[in-house]
Amino acid sequence: MNAAKKRPHRNNWRPFEEAREFARNLKLKDSGEWHIWAQSDARPIDIPADPAGVYQGEGWTVWGDWLGTRRRRGGHRPFQEARAFARRLGLKKFEEWKTWSKSEDRPNDIPSNPAGVYKDKGWTNWSDWLGTRIRRCGHRPFQEAHAFVRGLGLKSQKEWKLWAASSRPLDIPAYPEAVYKNKGWTVWADWLGTRVRRKQHRPFHEAREFVHSLGFMSQSDWRKWVKSESFPDDIPTSPDTSRMW
Repeated sequence: MNAAKKRPHRNNWRPFEEAREFARNLKLKDSGEWHIWAQSDARPIDIPADPAGVYQGEGWTVWGDWLGTRRRRGGHRPFQEARAFARRLGLKKFEEWKTWSKSEDRPNDIPSNPAGVYKDKGWTNWSDWLGTRIRRCGHRPFQEAHAFVRGLGLKSQKEWKLWAASSRPLDIPAYPEAVYKNKGWTVWADWLGTRVRRKQHRPFHEAREFVHSLGFMSQSDWRKWVKSESFPDDIPTSPDTSRMW
């Protein structure tokens, strides 16, 4: 165990440059991960658990330099990755984030001002960024949620499910068909914006021939098909009341 390792004399620590290169190759993300690793049996005896103290005045600057997380110049992590990192910090409010972001623990590719960096790239608000929002009987109004989702460029229900499980803001429902039932919801193609509406429906006889070819046996079969992604936009959902014919 590390506790049994004999602490080297100061002159026996690995030289700073070599030790830093070793630390960078570990691909640790922050000082928290370093401290966990440093207490394990994996740490060589000539690599200090407290590099900030050992190498003070010998090359030490900040944790981001030690771990190699500040070597990136220009650019930040993609929004979803950065938000996942921020949520793991367990910060509860903006003031705590502000304090943390000024510390040496912040990797250089995590912006101190995410609201500005990720504007129009996924940013909504601080509670979403920190993961502290408690949903209380509310999602965005249908029209706002509808516009937000269409801007994502998702192509299918499968892509929606993957996105909804990873980076969905808490006020965007995972099951919009239930939340927005009777509030604007129609079909998935409309929700995702994949259906391009045409100016007019097919002529009646042409549309009827197409529907006959599908072999439906009941109105129930029709209703299921109308709600599917394969339903053409130039076929009316309610042919008995359509004004186009």
